[in-house]
Amino acid sequence: MTTSVKILHMAENGRTVKVSIGKKDFTTPTRAVTHRELEKFSYLVANHVSRQDFASVDSPPCEVQETVLDFHDSDVAALTSRNEVLGQRTYAISSRNRNGNSRIKICNILLRSQNEAIPDRAIEFMTIMQIKPRCLDIVTVPDPNYRHADPDMLLAAIDTAQKTLNGYGFDYLPIMPHLDLATQPVALQARLRALIDAGCNCIAFRYRPYAYASMAKVADTLSDKDIWTHLSDVQKKLPSSPILPQIHIMPYFSFDTISSYKYPPGVRASRQPEEVLPIVAERSDPGGGRGGIVRSDDGQVVTPIQDSRRTLENETRFDSSALGFLTRRQHRQLLGESLNCNCFLCRGMDIDGFYDEYGMIDGRPARAKLRLHQEVHEIYASHSEFKLVQERLKDCSYTDYLWEKPVVQRYTTSIPGINGQSRLDRFSQSSA
Repeated sequence: MTTSVKILHMAENGRTVKVSIGKKDFTTPTRAVTHRELEKFSYLVANHVSRQDFASVDSPPCEVQETVLDFHDSDVAALTSRNEVLGQRTYAISSRNRNGNSRIKICNILLRSQNEAIPDRAIEFMTIMQIKPRCLDIVTVPDPNYRHADPDMLLAAIDTAQKTLNGYGFDYLPIMPHLDLATQPVALQARLRALIDAGCNCIAFRYRPYAYASMAKVADTLSDKDIWTHLSDVQKKLPSSPILPQIHIMPYFSFDTISSYKYPPGVRASRQPEEVLPIVAERSDPGGGRGGIVRSDDGQVVTPIQDSRRTLENETRFDSSALGFLTRRQHRQLLGESLNCNCFLCRGMDIDGFYDEYGMIDGRPARAKLRLHQEVHEIYASHSEFKLVQERLKDCSYTDYLWEKPVVQRYTTSIPGINGQSRLDRFSQSSA
């Protein structure tokens, strides 16, 4: 399968790239969609959790589809020692990629606790796991030990994966090494240079909060190279800047495709299937039910609200025109009543209509329902906003675009990773 990556426009603060794999192609930067986000979209449409008819709505228009598989050290060991584990992981990839054939499909092997180096045998099985379903366009190879200073273990893992592909007759599939931004910047740069020398034209990275020194190394090393860079597992918000969306900052560091994946706290994805939160109504009476089960008029379980801070007024919605996650009150202060969005959820609504339509059941607040609609809306809104980012990168005004946004102007004194932390000189020159 022919893989082609070509820089279309390069600026000091970002770039646009055209990626072609076989007959599929797209232009970056753009937002990738994960299997979990697609599951939420399908749940919303199939269960008609709002009064609107969504039966004819098209799937999110994202060009890259990422299947996330969570691995702990014990899962890596089980992959090579228990017969059923390989079959379970293979089935997971197959079942999560039944639709969206127009997208480029990749697998994100997300190492949740990497205390030990991944042996070659496990790399071989991870490669088999990805080719057996016959639905992925790229085979990803995780860094066997991101703490290791030299790139030799990574290159050996890539060699193992290539031999496995050759042995099974899948030598036409491209290999995408998956690095970890937790790697020390000097060691990360050594890996990148080794991959460049090896002729690699696509590299994936795992996002780490505040790893701006490593991100700067990626930009400094790869921004002028015809190499597709994919960033996975990006947090939508940072605790230090919960209003500013992280995925819209990442093009500054020359990341071409960006995905966001929220890992369920305390849940091992390899042990427990992922489920969408139940859509329930909530009581405004803190003492309602006295510990017993309370149900709404249609029989659904009602969860009591414990304090006023958990009401819908504190729930945020992503607004692309402001470039931020805003509460209803913040939205009114910055933007008025208009939603500034043409996605199928927002079309024809104002801010109160959005919260009333998607955040209530039987006249009571339903946070799970509201959050489901907000998350699906964010996929469409972010993807559309990246189209605007592409245009601003073409005329070298991406940094100006960020500072023009109302959220950045009003709620931030600096953009994490851009102003005041790393690449400061470059930012100052571009905004002078």
